Amino acid sequence: MLRRGFALEYATLVWNVAGIVVLGIAAISARSVALAGFALDSLIEIGASTVLTCGRRQILRPLRWAARSRRTPPRNPAARKFGPRHPA
Repeated sequence: MLRRGFALEYATLVWNVAGIVVLGIAAISARSVALAGFALDSLIEIGASTVLTCGRRQILRPLRWAARSRRTPPRNPAARKFGPRHPA
């Protein structure tokens, strides 16, 4: 599921980069402030997508730990009762 989400994020990133090029050319040729505003919005979305895709390891690390802790049975009776400890 995460792999599909990141694939969609990469596709969105490529789409926004292509859109900013088209909007930039259209804004310059039409001398339109509105088209330049849409290009700026796409630029902001590119920044957000870049932050998400570059921080991929930090996002996946806690999720992998949680999945691993659900598969491994607790070692002592107290852990069985209260659940696994969370990393600091």
